[in-house]
Formats: sequence, C-alpha cells, structure tokens
Amino acid sequence: MTRRLRPLLMLVTLLLLCHSIPALASGLTGRDEQLEARILQAWQSRLSARYAAEGIPVPSTDGYTASWGCVIKRGGDTQELIDQKQHWELAIVSASDVDLQRLAEEGILYGYPRYFPEQATECHQWLHRDLWRLLPEDTTRRYNVYFYDRTGDGVTLLLCNGSTRKKRDGNAQDYALTLLSLRSPEAMRRTDGIAYLAYASPEELLSADPASWDAASVAMRKDDRLTALDEAGLLLDLRQEPYLAQRPPLTHDQRRKPDYIPAGMYASDGRMIALPYNADVLDRQGNAVSVHALIINPCSLLTDRSLAYAVHVIKSVEWRWGWQSQPHAAASPALDRSDMDW
Repeated sequence: MTRRLRPLLMLVTLLLLCHSIPALASGLTGRDEQLEARILQAWQSRLSARYAAEGIPVPSTDGYTASWGCVIKRGGDTQELIDQKQHWELAIVSASDVDLQRLAEEGILYGYPRYFPEQATECHQWLHRDLWRLLPEDTTRRYNVYFYDRTGDGVTLLLCNGSTRKKRDGNAQDYALTLLSLRSPEAMRRTDGIAYLAYASPEELLSADPASWDAASVAMRKDDRLTALDEAGLLLDLRQEPYLAQRPPLTHDQRRKPDYIPAGMYASDGRMIALPYNADVLDRQGNAVSVHALIINPCSLLTDRSLAYAVHVIKSVEWRWGWQSQPHAAASPALDRSDMDW
C-alpha cells in the first residue's frame, strides 16, 4: 500500500466508526464494553494516521498503542462514582447528576498541579467558559473533565478517574479526546461552537466534506507547504485577524527545543495560510521531522468563531513560552485559570 493511500483509508475507517458509535444519552448504565472496543479501534486508527503524517513509525510498546484499554461507565451519580471508583476509568454522566467539587475532594477527579492553557484539555474547556461554574473550585489545577454534548439545559460530561494514578491512567484522557473527535459536525458545533479536527493530515482534509469542519490542527511533514489544501481553496487567509497578522515570531534563548516558531506559514502570494504552534516535532532520535499548525476552513460559516479560537490557542502558546523562559520556571506556579484574560 502506498503512503499516499494509507491516510485516506484511515479516514474512511474513522468515518465508519463515527457512525457506529451509539448515542450516549440512551439511558444505558453500567460498563459498556462495545463502546470501549469501538473507541480503541478509532484511537489506533487515528494514531496510525497521525504517525504516518509525521513520518514516524507507529510505536509498538508504549502507551500510545492503547493496548491497555479503558473501562467505560455510563451513568451514575456522585455517590455511585465514589463507591465504584475501582471499577471505572472513564465515566459518561449527566452534569445534573454529579458534584464535580465533591469528586475532586474525594480524589476521583485528579487535579494536575499546574494549569497550562495551550494543552488539549484546557483548550477544549475554553470553548465552554460559560460552564466553568461546573468545574472544581481550584482554578490553578487542571481537571480532566470534557463537555461531550449540550441539548437544551442538559450537559453530558466525560470524567476521567484519577483516583488510582496507575500507569494506565492516561488512557482515560486519550479515550475521552478520541470520543470527542468522533462526534458529528453538528454535535461539535452545537456543543463546542465549532467543528474542530485535531491532528488531521492534509490527505484527510482533502478527502473530507468541506462543510464537515471549521478549523483543524494539521500534523504534516516538515517540508510540506500545504499546497494541495491551498489549491483546493481550503485555507483561510489569517491576516484578516489583526492580532495574527501583526504578531512577531516566538523566540527564546533557553537551551531547549524548539527555540523558534514563525508567526505563520505563507503562500507564495503572501497570504498567511497556517499558524504553526509546535514548529519541530522530534522523532525518537531527536530529529525534527514534522510541524503542527492550525488552519481555518474558508468554506465554513463560522470563521469568526474559528479565528477567535485560533487567537486563544496562539496566545496560550505565547504564555507558555514566556513562562518557560523564566530562570526558575519549573519551580514557579503556572497560570490561574481565573486570571486568563484572552
């Protein structure tokens, strides 16, 4: 099989899996092994597509193979989640049935000691600032809580169990993020405001319905200039957002990589067509092989929302670079979520 065809076949697999994921508000309670298996398959396909786009062999021994699995529990109230904490890793619950503050106090929701706004969990939660009232009170910590769906006044949450803190605890977070990515475009827009595709490859986006996504983070080889996507009319000129058009590149003089991220990626006519936010993704030998960049679909009817999200992501990356450039960053506190003014 050629490398060009592989991402397309992976995309077809993901689309089929998306239609096979049952509605989560079905009233089913208890463990859902069928859903676990479907997410596992989707996770493996997505990771394979990402590694193919980055030109890195898929690892066979670390946690990213998802071979450990994840025990998913549907339904349950606060006390049930506490009483059964040893028997679930990811819970799908109604926000009206649970008290996240109490779950945090009981150690079910583990509060990571630092809040870094550019991370996937934090960026997802930023799209739901009106629901921050549901999160635990400590705004200096990150809690792995995801907003899966919103229908009227009802909110469906994905909760990661951090009480055991065993080696495989990260699987719940990856399963949650995979489940979020398998929602329909309509569900993403209804819940998040935009249909955002994480770690898509250029081949995936070229094969997708242009109406199915608003913005995406693209994992591509370092020498890729997104020519095919640009020729297909799928890259918005980001200079229309003044902040993005005027910001300088990111640089610092600390001895770590990457130490430079350009302000943008440009077409031959000067249009800014992508925002790199991690300029050098390294392979296992430490060689720079790929770029992660954020792009916006000009065919979308939600470009204003997507541009606002892009500004937030870039400002968050800038904050992290500024924080890490401090002489004693490792010992200093990170961000208080309540102080984030962007």
